[in-house]
Amino acid sequence: MADLVKYWNPENGDVLVFYGDANKAGWNDGTSIANFENLKADYETDGIFGSDNGAATQYIAGKLSGATTSGATLAEAIRYTNEYAKEHGLSNAHRYIILWDHGSGPDGLGPSDEKEISNAEIGQALSLSDKKYDMIIYDACLMANLEAAYPVRYCGTYLLGSEESMPGTGLNYEGIAKALSSGEYAALDGAKFIGDSYLSDYQEEKTFSVIDLSKIDSIVSAIDKLGDETGRYLDDENSIAALSRIYQNTEKYGSQDNPLSIDLYQFADNVYQNSGGSVHDAAGNLKSAIESAILYSKFTSGHDVANGITIAPGMAYSKPEYVDSTVVLSNGGWANFLRSFITAAQSGYEPKYSYSASTEDSDANDSGYEDTKSSTKSGTSNSPGTLTISGDNGLSEVMIDYLYLDGDKYYIVGQEYAEEIMGEAPEGSVWTSVPTGEYTTGDDWDGDWFALVNGEEITLVTMLWDGDFTEGGKEYSIYTIAGDLTRTIDGKDVTYKSLLTAFVDHEDMKVTSLTLTSDTDASSAKLNLWGSEKLAAGDRFTPVVDYLTDDDDEIHSETGKTHTFSASPVNDLQLVEFDDETIYWDYEIDTIVEGSTPVYLSEADFAANNGTITAKPTASAAATNAAASPLLPAAVLAALGAGVFLFRRH
Repeated sequence: MADLVKYWNPENGDVLVFYGDANKAGWNDGTSIANFENLKADYETDGIFGSDNGAATQYIAGKLSGATTSGATLAEAIRYTNEYAKEHGLSNAHRYIILWDHGSGPDGLGPSDEKEISNAEIGQALSLSDKKYDMIIYDACLMANLEAAYPVRYCGTYLLGSEESMPGTGLNYEGIAKALSSGEYAALDGAKFIGDSYLSDYQEEKTFSVIDLSKIDSIVSAIDKLGDETGRYLDDENSIAALSRIYQNTEKYGSQDNPLSIDLYQFADNVYQNSGGSVHDAAGNLKSAIESAILYSKFTSGHDVANGITIAPGMAYSKPEYVDSTVVLSNGGWANFLRSFITAAQSGYEPKYSYSASTEDSDANDSGYEDTKSSTKSGTSNSPGTLTISGDNGLSEVMIDYLYLDGDKYYIVGQEYAEEIMGEAPEGSVWTSVPTGEYTTGDDWDGDWFALVNGEEITLVTMLWDGDFTEGGKEYSIYTIAGDLTRTIDGKDVTYKSLLTAFVDHEDMKVTSLTLTSDTDASSAKLNLWGSEKLAAGDRFTPVVDYLTDDDDEIHSETGKTHTFSASPVNDLQLVEFDDETIYWDYEIDTIVEGSTPVYLSEADFAANNGTITAKPTASAAATNAAASPLLPAAVLAALGAGVFLFRRH
């Protein structure tokens, strides 16, 4: 708002701001309305919008009684704008709308505040405008999304937004003011300038798109056709596995574990590259429709792709009826395909796990399986071998957890993503390759991993994998670290639950970026109460560290040691060498279906169960069968005959 006041040219137009729903004077009593002159006078009084010296400001044009985050209030705001434009001779002026809130893509605006406006409500409200919007701009997370664009496709010319979560600072309003009021830019050029100005304030994992709303119907028609064609092959035993792998290899947004959306173009391209016949043709047509609609799409580090528009991750839903409540496109071929896929994927779901040890593991014991300890000094390794999963309909995602034993606690210090091997499809299949169910690992874990280091002090952290990307020919992984961060502001200590995000360069085994948000829910980046993602010297971080024990089937957490950041915080997260007598690994096996329970297995589990373990959790509900921990010393495990170790990650 301050940047609008500073950079808006009032000779070329006016501004109406509707604000409220905050616990402070001037914002906590309905929805206030301010035009440009109101905003300027309010700001010049004390530099604070909405209040003057602690009391609600007098500089407003009017009030709406409802909460700002509601469909009814948005509709009332549109009607107010229509009348305001008539009264001030602006009926024929270009018109733009910016929607600023928490965004959740397919779920609309504001759900993290327990108040929300659905995408359908937004469409209904914007349809009340007596003039089509030149731009519908979302200053909100995840709103460059098909479910968000579809209800407003007739309400505007362009939709501007981000596929990814946005930083708390939001869009660049200096750029917005110049693009919309300087008179220097045609509509599309102005839209691109807004994107460039947003991305110019460099932060990792930013994306921005300009979407031609007149092409949305073509995208919907094309994806419905893809749903129809793909749905014809769901009785092929390879189709569920092939489609599951295609979904898992598609860029996700919001968070890796519980994405709110996926990149639609990459999904279509993955289908196109791995299919033939009518499915291949339908995927190609969808790609063409998207290419026609996306007029601008750029992104910064942290993604391999960001092609401009996302869609709800319907293949990950645990119940077919979720499609009706979340997917706006609920009456066409795409929604029908999703319902059928969900039903078919969970039919006969009874995964079996088998394991063959790495040939590099030379420290086999008398029980016929390898010791899971790493002992590089004696020539053995700590590399998991090959895991084979059958009976899971291809729904599994596999991680390898790095475990550090201290006393009786096995701390999870890091993770590695296990890739599934693809094989040639059987003759006559619509798919060109299909998942084999075999998973192998990358490099051996030699006991070197990351911890926060301050001189001689080492602070253990749990680094959870959140995706990979390639940049400049190098491969990087994204990790998140949860905890509490304390910062001294104006002489007072302020503490928020926070999330550190680290980029790890695998070639050099070095952290290249370390950023901060105040909320551990990655889909709600607008909640970054720190204002900036930059860590500061003197910040104190107390991590939450996850660990396992031999006593139960639960994952536990404890408060770690507090680390004080140096003048170069990214250099504090350093590679350290764990004692090779205290490092272990396990497989963490989850499914793409929401509500599933991870399975945790070690090499010793397979030895104690003659090489094969059968798990019987359902794909749509938490498994309840408890079993012994796989983390006991190998000889003890063999004696106890341990089974599957199941528990829920909190």
